[in-house]
Amino acid sequence: MSTASISYNSLRDASNEAKSVAKKIDKYADSLYDNVYKKLNKYDGTWTSNLSTAKSKTNSKISELRSEQCRYENYAADLLDLRDECKAVDKAVKSKVSSLTASFKADHGIRNRKVENSISYLFTEAGNKTAFGRWLGGKKDDIDTEVDYLKSSIKEWYNYEGGKELIKGMLTVILDVAIALAGAVAAIATFLAGALTLGAVIVLAAAMVGAAIALQDAWANYENEKAAYAARQNDDPATGKRRSAINSFSGYLKSSYRFGEDGETYHYNKRDNGIAFLFDVASFVCSVITVISSCGKLLNNGIKWATGNSSATFKSIFTKNGMTKLFKGLKLNLSNGLKDLKCTLKMGHMTLIKTGFTHFASDFLTNLKGEFLNFGGKTTFAVIKNSASSVKHGLGLTKVFVNDGFDSWKICEKVVLPSIGLVHIPDGESMITVDDFYSIVDDINSKIVHSEMFSNDNYINSDVLNKMSSSSPINISISSIHVPKVDMSLNVA
Repeated sequence: MSTASISYNSLRDASNEAKSVAKKIDKYADSLYDNVYKKLNKYDGTWTSNLSTAKSKTNSKISELRSEQCRYENYAADLLDLRDECKAVDKAVKSKVSSLTASFKADHGIRNRKVENSISYLFTEAGNKTAFGRWLGGKKDDIDTEVDYLKSSIKEWYNYEGGKELIKGMLTVILDVAIALAGAVAAIATFLAGALTLGAVIVLAAAMVGAAIALQDAWANYENEKAAYAARQNDDPATGKRRSAINSFSGYLKSSYRFGEDGETYHYNKRDNGIAFLFDVASFVCSVITVISSCGKLLNNGIKWATGNSSATFKSIFTKNGMTKLFKGLKLNLSNGLKDLKCTLKMGHMTLIKTGFTHFASDFLTNLKGEFLNFGGKTTFAVIKNSASSVKHGLGLTKVFVNDGFDSWKICEKVVLPSIGLVHIPDGESMITVDDFYSIVDDINSKIVHSEMFSNDNYINSDVLNKMSSSSPINISISSIHVPKVDMSLNVA
């Protein structure tokens, strides 16, 4: 008689090892795509047979890596299923042994828990006594089986058949559309509620153009997510991953998928690249206008705080006494602030410290409410503007959770920084916050300095290009990877 000894921990460790190998393969495939395939796709010079061969071989290798990744992930899942099945068998054996033990005790007069056994017997007999009871018990087992199968199918679709990526991508598209529309409504309401000036018209135009570009990008993202899901359903996870990475209209126009669903063919198209360039320029100009507008708003609020005059503007400091009042007010505010802080620290007065903390907490909650829950205002346009802005900020926070999960820094950017007040503005309704400074710096870095207009991804290093133009004896292929097969059939007597 043979004996099988199965270690649950060993099965779990083996599954984790398989997952680790799958992650390494995925990382290697991503590296090939980012460092080789992506740049080859964006190369707009003369194509040689070596370049085409390198591109095709690289894509084949990426596809093989993705396939091996799926095999290892499936193997890891199979090991966990084997562990679960072994546990179920152990549980069944334990139950059978317990039943035989109870019968043995009863047959040989050994004292047992008769009350518990009697109750269990009565319920079991009630279920098996009539045809309806037996039918009902069988149906319950059938329903449990169907529910387990449905759960397993959903889990497999979500984890291994592109379901997770599809849900994430479609939620991102919906959020992008909603954010663009909310931003457009807020911009229109702000324009109608303010003075009709050339600057206001320019800012409104930039907001509307930016919203239109965002909607066009959302449409392109939607189409590419559909194509990516179809590719994953056709056992091509490599193409699916690359299609999912295309999130903008200009990015799609510059990609090789413009010339076929397989992405294997690329011809430089002057018209498409020209349209993509116009989109990038328009987005860049809108970002510049937005940053300038934010700087102007921050500067005006700073002047109001420094002078203590809620009606002061940037133009007012260039009057006869405007600059003098500005520097005197700034000096006085800073002096009083430092004096209060020094006095509090020197005296160690807990009441003052507690009061200061209370004021900070109150300002924090007020700013937080104004950022996400501000649906009021003195006028109709103010109500629309505040409501649209709050909805936009809430959707932006939701998008962080969808795309990045619980990313502490990005949540801090969306929630904490806009809520930390620095100084009160004399109008009695608003404050200058940390985010007023951070958002300007972040927009300059992400939307201007790292704009698509200044991206170097379209260029291939000259050394690499020279090597691609010469013959090479190297054959790009993936070595055979052995994945052990486990016979999971178990028979219990």
